[in-house]
Amino acid sequence: MPRLVPIQRIQRVLIVRPDAIGDMVLTVPCIRAIKAAYPHWHITVLASPYNSRIVRHIPEIDDILLDWKRNGKINSFWDKLHFIRYLRSRKFDLAIHFYSETETVWPCVFAGIPYHIGDTAKIGLWPVFRKYGTFLKTFDQTKHVVEYNFQLLRALGISLDPESKIDIPLPPGESERAELLLTQEGRRAGVPLIGIQIGVGYGNRPIEPEKYAEYINALRQKTDLDVWVSPYSEKEKVFTARFLSHLNGPALVIPDTPITTLMGLISHSDVFVSVDTGPFHLGVGLGVPMLAIFPSRKVKPTRWAPWRNRHFVVRESQTCSYFCPHEGCVRTICSDNIRVTDMVDKTLALLDGKGVQSASDQFNLWFRASMSVLLLEDTQSTYLASQFEHELKTQGIRVIRRDVLAPNLFEALVENDVTIIHNFSRKRRFYVALRARLVSLKLFNPPVVINQIWTVKHPDSIPNRYRRAFEEKHV
Repeated sequence: MPRLVPIQRIQRVLIVRPDAIGDMVLTVPCIRAIKAAYPHWHITVLASPYNSRIVRHIPEIDDILLDWKRNGKINSFWDKLHFIRYLRSRKFDLAIHFYSETETVWPCVFAGIPYHIGDTAKIGLWPVFRKYGTFLKTFDQTKHVVEYNFQLLRALGISLDPESKIDIPLPPGESERAELLLTQEGRRAGVPLIGIQIGVGYGNRPIEPEKYAEYINALRQKTDLDVWVSPYSEKEKVFTARFLSHLNGPALVIPDTPITTLMGLISHSDVFVSVDTGPFHLGVGLGVPMLAIFPSRKVKPTRWAPWRNRHFVVRESQTCSYFCPHEGCVRTICSDNIRVTDMVDKTLALLDGKGVQSASDQFNLWFRASMSVLLLEDTQSTYLASQFEHELKTQGIRVIRRDVLAPNLFEALVENDVTIIHNFSRKRRFYVALRARLVSLKLFNPPVVINQIWTVKHPDSIPNRYRRAFEEKHV
């Protein structure tokens, strides 16, 4: 546990979050919690020009400081010095580095900010965070990004309220502006409005636009509706053209909208459909029911799903032997495996007011959609492993069984995107642990290895037992 920051010496706080839209949105619960715990603190957020517009109207934020690098004001060494001097003039007492990177941390240090909170896993920044930082165990695949963010606040004595929500206020006038744009494009009163984020930014991959068209065509066979898309990048405009060419019926196309107007469009939607990207999390912050699609292996619901917002998850965890570069993948395996019938059924349920909302229900849903368990057995443990396999399948958890002596363990881990190796045989422990570590080169995170026999009957749920195994890293 990190030491507690001397709270009595803190008056002015800098929240460092100048990166992506989604990351900024997922930091909002922390900002609200800080202000609730210490209402007299003056909170300034270091943001990019783009995402500063998203949080400008959050009442817990007293001031916004644009990051000079992303604002185009740092073009030389002397510009960096001027930025450091400017930070020094603001007389911050504490910097909380939700974005723990060299480019932003060291200017804050050289600006004389006395206290710093950040991720001590960043080796080069350990001298800065050694007193009050937290080692974020990112190998724990059961934790959401919001939970990781709250771990940094341990040094302030602040913990996560599991029922906390994001709640981002819509900028004034944007609801009316979005309504006008929708009306001009032919929005009809009295029918559901489905919003689709047609593309995706860095760090993820979209599903194919033809799949979206097939989904809307099938949905329209069940109910009358309007659908809107708002392409911004050139790639999104190409995707929109492909989407429209396969769509039966009209779509409301509103291109090149500023981010705040996009928020207005999302707020008018009865369901917002998206893979994990910036607008995805804006939809969560605006409280719009979400159909959350997770095509790729790396981006899992347990880490990125809609936080405490009504939603359903669409994910097909299929076998794939390829390394997963996400946004750079030229294959369409992920998109092809998404079932349109699943998308339609869950959209209709969302329109009917259904969807998971509570913390426990959401975690169980995310776990089932994210985790893949490999049960290793021998002749002595076959019966117990088969019982446990049946229970996992009953609970909707993906499971694969194989003999502990079977060859090609590495390939099986990759193809099945294994996140948990449950070694019922308790044999070949070193071999299994080594393969689990090496496979992280292709799966990004090593599977947790459990060398115990678990019985089906237990007072705690299987997802919670596995979650504790991740927290402990080993059992």
